[in-house]
Amino acid sequence: MISLTKNNELKGYKSLDIYPEVAHFVTTRHEGISTGAYGSFNCSPYTNDSCMNVNRNQSWLFQCMNHQIKELFIPEQSHG
Repeated sequence: MISLTKNNELKGYKSLDIYPEVAHFVTTRHEGISTGAYGSFNCSPYTNDSCMNVNRNQSWLFQCMNHQIKELFIPEQSHG
């Protein structure tokens, strides 16, 4: 993975560079306001994190990425 931001808040995949029309990223635990199991940069609405925390994290994300929130696509992740 490669770092997309100076402080490693967002990572990316070098192999996806061949698709310049697709902005992709993976969030890390750097930055953000969530706590506990979701600490700290949780952007997923599919968790038990508070909506306020998720919305604030998403807002920070789009300031960093310079995209509008309506463009965000988050797949629902399952572990098992």
